Amino acid sequence: MKKFIIFLLSFIVLSYVFEIGSGLILTLLYTPEITFATTQSQTVEFGAIANPFPYLFALLAGCIAYFLSQRLYHAK
Repeated sequence: MKKFIIFLLSFIVLSYVFEIGSGLILTLLYTPEITFATTQSQTVEFGAIANPFPYLFALLAGCIAYFLSQRLYHAK
């Protein structure tokens, strides 16, 4: 049971870290498209970037959490 709790806590922490990190990277890399047209339209454009990273980050967080729980469990 201790092993599962270590895994669960480390998975949750790593998930938050990767989500915040990917959000920071996506925010830094986003550049809005500026067009100088002769007629100005009254539409507002929001950036919509498909983010394929959540599943990759969840897998990475799960693997790291698993190995971390194995190492912490066997270190005692």
